[in-house]
Amino acid sequence: MFKFFKKENIFTNTQRKKLLKITKPLMVTKFNSPTMKGLSTRGDLHKLSGFKFYVNKLKRIIEKQYKEKFTIFKCWGRYTQGDHLNFHSHVAVDLTINYYLKNSSGLGTLVRTKEEEVNLGGKENSLAVFDASLLHSVPDSPNKLERYTFIVDLNRKNNG
Repeated sequence: MFKFFKKENIFTNTQRKKLLKITKPLMVTKFNSPTMKGLSTRGDLHKLSGFKFYVNKLKRIIEKQYKEKFTIFKCWGRYTQGDHLNFHSHVAVDLTINYYLKNSSGLGTLVRTKEEEVNLGGKENSLAVFDASLLHSVPDSPNKLERYTFIVDLNRKNNG
């Protein structure tokens, strides 16, 4: 099992705003599962040229931290308001990166381990990485909040 990892100040403010600008128009409800609220993009943003710089930078940070190589399984954007819990895991994936693209409230990610429920926090322009098999959800909030995330699922190089 992978340890949690968090890092701040991932992109410049200009780069972060550009990523938000190219991600937002792609967000629609049709890519959501039946239990999800909010908006999602399609899951193959890593294959689109405009996203390669961002995805590759996130991947390099993770490879440096974990000292191993990964392949990108899936990449997508999400918009949520913190108005519901939807615990889920990502099947057939080793690691999930949540990059907090726009998140002035700091509404993070709840992750359930066997022992506890951990809020990884979600400072804007930071990332949180966790074992994709763990149940996780956007925390709920009494206030409607704007939370844009950019998510990358990774597999160990020898695993897929």
